[in-house]
This record gives sequence, C-alpha cells and structure tokens, in this order.
Amino acid sequence: MVALHGKALEDDLNELQSAVQFQRNEEFTTLITGGGGTVALYDLYRKAQARIAGRPFYSLHGDIKTPPWRNRR
Repeated sequence: MVALHGKALEDDLNELQSAVQFQRNEEFTTLITGGGGTVALYDLYRKAQARIAGRPFYSLHGDIKTPPWRNRR
C-alpha cells in the first residue's frame, strides 16, 4: 500500500515539475495577487531598469503572463 501511495505521489510531482518547467500557467490557480504602485521609489527604480535594458515597463507584478523579452525556452 505504501508503494502505491509513493508511486501516486511521484506521478503528481512529475506532473507538477513538468507544468512549472514549461510554464503552463493555465494549470495553476492564482490565489492572491500583488499590488501595483505601492512604493513610488521602487516603481521609479524598476522603470529606470526597464528603460536601460530597452524593455517595456509593467507597473503591476504579473501584469502579463510572461514578458515578451524573456525567452526562457
């Protein structure tokens, strides 16, 4: 019986690892979201970083699923 539960757990963890590795966001449920613009100085810093790197600035964390400038795959 322990082996059966161990195999089921292993299968679940393998499925979770695959979903995370290949960024299949539709398989996850967002429970909470972060606020945007809570600290003006921090947003100014992030905006400057984006400008220096030639990227667009997104004020909300998680504003888009995966920024187009991030090519992880």
